[in-house]
Amino acid sequence: MAEAVSRFSGLASRVITGVILAAVLLTCWWINGFATLALACVAVFLAQWEFTALFMHHDAGGKRVSVLSGVLGAAYCIFLFLFSAKTGEPALLTLFCFVFPLVFLFRFSSDDPGIRIKKTAILAIGFWYVAVLFGRIVLFAPWEQLLVIGIPIVSDIAAFFAGTRFGKHKIWSAVSPKKSVEGAAAGLAASVLLACAFYAAGKTNSFAATCALGFVLGCFAQLGDFFESALKRCAGVKDSGNLLPGHGGILDRIDSMIFAVAAYAAFKPILPF
Repeated sequence: MAEAVSRFSGLASRVITGVILAAVLLTCWWINGFATLALACVAVFLAQWEFTALFMHHDAGGKRVSVLSGVLGAAYCIFLFLFSAKTGEPALLTLFCFVFPLVFLFRFSSDDPGIRIKKTAILAIGFWYVAVLFGRIVLFAPWEQLLVIGIPIVSDIAAFFAGTRFGKHKIWSAVSPKKSVEGAAAGLAASVLLACAFYAAGKTNSFAATCALGFVLGCFAQLGDFFESALKRCAGVKDSGNLLPGHGGILDRIDSMIFAVAAYAAFKPILPF
């Protein structure tokens, strides 16, 4: 009985938080692109902060590195939104990647070699993982943003309920022991169905390519979830943070979206949808 009450309480917190986040996102879409950019910058800043804190919460100077990581990610999103059409994304990425050897260089006499390498590596990986993979969402049209955010959400919801009700076969217990093959299949089916809804709304022009896109994004969304689960296992924590009741941290909420955004950016020129 106590377990059922606890599960219901956790689900209620998750739903309430999800509704609030959806309201914030819809409000930003309704205002204009700069409001959506601001929301993306906040998400990237907090997600990179959480990522860095996962592996440096006991280290001296870890808080400063977390702040630098978040600022770097948010700045990349702003530059991408404002200047990528003029300079191109590779030029911007090259410019921002100069930060990592410079951090290593200017900290050369301040840290011992092991700490110096660790800080630089964590800073670089966090930037690649969050800002580079997820940051391109600021370049998408609103309906594309809805697609790459919506598919991970419906996939997660379908996988949770189907896995809870029918899950018997573990899909990858070493990384995430609660996820099942049945839940993953339901998540992929929900992803394809949502993609078909975009086709029905006239946002895409090829039914077959749209179904393929939904399947691909559903797969990558689940891989993103597994990837963050592996990160948390390495760090020895259950959640990346506690900012969102029922969800954990920002990184826990957008982990599947990160991979979905990157996959959409990669497959957009290939699939004629």
